[in-house]
Amino acid sequence: MGYRSSASFPLSVGGRPVGIFAFYSSSTGWFGEEEVALLDGLAHNLSHAIEAFEEEGRRRRAEELVRESEERFRAIFDQVAVGVAETSLEGRWLRVNRRLCDIMGYTREEMLGTTYMAMTHPDDVARSVDQTRRLAAGEFPTYAMEKRYIRKDGSPIWCAVAVSLVRGAAGEPRYTIAVINDITEQKRLQEHLLHARKIETVGRLAGGVAHDFNNYLTLILNYALSAARSLPPDSPVQEDMAGIVKGVEKSIRLTRQLLAFSRRQVIVPKVIALNEVVEDIGGMVRHLVGGDIEFITDLAPDLGLVKADSGAIEQVIVNLVVNARDAMPRGGKLVIRTANAVLDGEYARNHVDVAPGGYVMLAVRDSGGGMSGDVKSRIFEPFFTTKGAGEGTGLGLPTVHGIVAQHGGHIEVSSEPGSGADFRIYLPRFRAAGADGAAGGAPAGAPRGSETLLVVENDLHLLRVTSRMLRECGYRVIEAFEADDGLRLAEEHKDEIGLILADVAMPGMGGVELAARAGKSLPGVKILFMSGYPERIIALDGKPGRGVGILSKPFTPAALARKVREALDAPGAKYEPDSGACAT
Repeated sequence: MGYRSSASFPLSVGGRPVGIFAFYSSSTGWFGEEEVALLDGLAHNLSHAIEAFEEEGRRRRAEELVRESEERFRAIFDQVAVGVAETSLEGRWLRVNRRLCDIMGYTREEMLGTTYMAMTHPDDVARSVDQTRRLAAGEFPTYAMEKRYIRKDGSPIWCAVAVSLVRGAAGEPRYTIAVINDITEQKRLQEHLLHARKIETVGRLAGGVAHDFNNYLTLILNYALSAARSLPPDSPVQEDMAGIVKGVEKSIRLTRQLLAFSRRQVIVPKVIALNEVVEDIGGMVRHLVGGDIEFITDLAPDLGLVKADSGAIEQVIVNLVVNARDAMPRGGKLVIRTANAVLDGEYARNHVDVAPGGYVMLAVRDSGGGMSGDVKSRIFEPFFTTKGAGEGTGLGLPTVHGIVAQHGGHIEVSSEPGSGADFRIYLPRFRAAGADGAAGGAPAGAPRGSETLLVVENDLHLLRVTSRMLRECGYRVIEAFEADDGLRLAEEHKDEIGLILADVAMPGMGGVELAARAGKSLPGVKILFMSGYPERIIALDGKPGRGVGILSKPFTPAALARKVREALDAPGAKYEPDSGACAT
């Protein structure tokens, strides 16, 4: 069929022309006005339909984008490695993620039925609520704090919390978003480090006090002994002098405890077997604990060796045994056991004073009343004690801690109220090939002699009393006040001097430097150091031929005579300062 004419109408969508809608007349004739109007309406409706269809497509695409965004947010919210929560201004949990549930120990459903205040440690609730109130009042846009929560199992945990306020379109506060991170382990390590620093600070103070105190005790003790010898045996003053000596001896024990606690006592490490130390001291332990306490030893037959001062280790055992005995006033069981142990990298990361490796464990366990967490956290503090007035100095366990630390070891304590206490000491295992721990010792010899001695001391009173004691033993004594005077006299009498007795701590030049310089012009001279501040001496390692001895202050005339004789009779040549025997 043919067409005689056409009519066209513009087609637009959203007000934009997109094409022409055309109609063609048939051979029967032209469209009338009614037909044209009808076609015009049809084109208009068709444009609206197309526009509505495209608008629906855009809406659906927008919904898909919103849905994808919500899914992405939900995945991030639920899988992020820190706890995240939305909370109402009244404190109710509105939304919590998986990590927060793990931190708190609750399921999501359990948490959504309560408030953050119900899970907050009672001591931290008021501070937390106050911060949220101030946040909602607009005082600040966000806040951060460290606070404690109580897990479902009842255990407290420390968390770092950062809270932000979310406002509505009109600026009204709607809810808060909190980011919560568990920092319990970091807090524990931080507290351990702070405790170690505090102990070290107190130790330095104790060591310094002990240094001066030892000088005074040496003077008092030896003047008292000298005065007692000059009095008739039946003199009524003899009892007073005996009281003075007894008081000094108690003070000496106290300063030794201070030095042990502060890691400043002189130790002479040798390669030893801890099982032998335990067996040797077993009789003393049985005597200490009494008949109402069962004493058991559980010693590993294949126990490794350690390099330690056996006397110091005995002191550790005795202090722990006494502590255990006092924890069992009505009797109980005391077990000393030994075992080989390996402390790995993970253990070392959780204990700042531990290096990974092989150790030998010495443990003392009692069946006493145990300790609370607060008491356990303070047992190594000097002068802290749970005993009554006059029943203890509070230095027993700090002394143990100091000795263990001085040996490069580690001590761990397990105790709960009603379940006793278990003290485990770890000492580095000794693995050097061929080491048998034998020490080259000098024969005790006689306590008297006739050799010439050079005594160097910066305390004039102590110099005189020491020289007098040596002269009473038959020695010829050259006195030197301070190191410079000692060097001069050593040069003047270099063909006569057989031993130099020098204080370690002197102003200017110390005894160690004096010995090194004097030794150049006095080949074969023996050295005996004396000190009330033994941290300045790195102790002898048990090897012979060093040509050096150590005399700790305070000392008695007998101890002085014995040490001098041992030093003079010791094998080996001159003092070797570069050998590592001692250092300033």
